[in-house]
Amino acid sequence: MSVTTGDSIKMEKPEWLTHMEAVLEVLNEGVVIVDDRGRILFANSRFLEMTGIPGQDLIGFDHSCFYSSQETDFLTRQIDVALRAGHNRYAFVLPRKGGGRLPVIISSRRLENSGSNFGIVTFTDISNQVRVEEELRSANAKLQARQMEIEEDLRLAARVQNTSTPKRPRTCAVACRSSTCSES
Repeated sequence: MSVTTGDSIKMEKPEWLTHMEAVLEVLNEGVVIVDDRGRILFANSRFLEMTGIPGQDLIGFDHSCFYSSQETDFLTRQIDVALRAGHNRYAFVLPRKGGGRLPVIISSRRLENSGSNFGIVTFTDISNQVRVEEELRSANAKLQARQMEIEEDLRLAARVQNTSTPKRPRTCAVACRSSTCSES
């Protein structure tokens, strides 16, 4: 019987992770645990739901299997930050089965256990916030365009009023002795 990548990863899974899986499963956020090479050791059911990708297609693979080279470069830089600082947090997207993208906040923390490094990465779905932000941007753009239209209408009305108002002769507030009065 041959050993698959998924099987070899399961064999490498640390004991502490086996004990933590039940806790990680009940979280409202997606969670993955990665080894020191970035391979996924564990993904909770919320993460699987967020991506729509079955667990067997995730376990044993790293992020480069799911992202373009440009996205992988960005993620590699973020992982480097997390390794140096011990943690990192940033906005990005999760790939979805079928090609979609889910906007998320990614929070990562480096863990050390028995001389090995692991990463715990949480994914918070921010799709509702992104949608509302886009709606607000669109509404603001419409309001700004309408405001510009109103200002232009006011300028035009002022020009029309200035050209159509007849000029009245100016009268002196002081009684003049002559028939023509000129104000100074």
